[in-house]
Amino acid sequence: MEHQYQPFGPLDESSVFRRNSEAAQTGSCREGWASFQGSCYWLSSTTATWKKAEETCRSHGAHLLVVNSAEELDFISQIVVVIFHYWIGLVEPHQEGEWTWVDGTDFSSTPTFWAEGQPDNWDFRENGEDCGQLHASVKRIRKLWNDADCNLSYSSFVVMDFKACLLLLTVCVVTGVPAPKALWDFAEMIRCVQPDVSPLRYNNYGCWCGRGGSGTPVDDLDKCCEGHDKCYQSSRKAPGCTSPLKNPYILDYDFSCQNHQITCSGSNDKCEAAVCRCDQTAVNCFANNTYNPQNKDLDRDVHCVP
Repeated sequence: MEHQYQPFGPLDESSVFRRNSEAAQTGSCREGWASFQGSCYWLSSTTATWKKAEETCRSHGAHLLVVNSAEELDFISQIVVVIFHYWIGLVEPHQEGEWTWVDGTDFSSTPTFWAEGQPDNWDFRENGEDCGQLHASVKRIRKLWNDADCNLSYSSFVVMDFKACLLLLTVCVVTGVPAPKALWDFAEMIRCVQPDVSPLRYNNYGCWCGRGGSGTPVDDLDKCCEGHDKCYQSSRKAPGCTSPLKNPYILDYDFSCQNHQITCSGSNDKCEAAVCRCDQTAVNCFANNTYNPQNKDLDRDVHCVP
């Protein structure tokens, strides 16, 4: 059953309120999990191939997302980061063209949401493309599917529930903003304090800047990113800030820029204010420390061993 793509509009305050209300009304999800039609969804950072993603979900009593309806897909599309790709529980384990869901649901009984020209089993990939993912997009629209190499492994976010689990495949730099700190506000802060510097300068710098980090920071600038990551982790633990919609990697906030100085708005709620302070501290730290080009794009398997 092929489903026609339709945009469903932006994630506005009313839709966030509606989603939060649904989660609160069920009472069936653990703290920090979003709820929709009896399922619970959770976002967390991780790195995984498709197989490892499914194993991670199973360890939580869950499995990768099985898309049962357009309504469920629209809900998921509201709470994920628009510019990221996500693994779903769709796999082609035996014969080309025979897709199956990880929970045993008959694939022919569910609607399909393939992006145009997908699946294409891109021959460029040595291992083919036998695992399903949700496509990245620039605008917040319904996430569509494409097939991908199951063996790829990237920094990630995960959405879990007792029925379904989503794992981020990769971060796409489609807008010129660094990833995975691909946050519009964070990038704009960098431009405020250092107008002649591209935010991409800090992508994949040292052991901590860019797609998460590990190991010992290579210099003081790298320590800025380590502190930024830990600040985000701390912000998620505050009461009322554990919801997926309050994830610091997707949370929008207000700030002003004047004379290369940042001021976080007093209109931000406590979760937004915390993330704004994290970003403000990191950006000022960037500006006050030396950038060493030799620490850009380090081999983290060599230099950043935990």
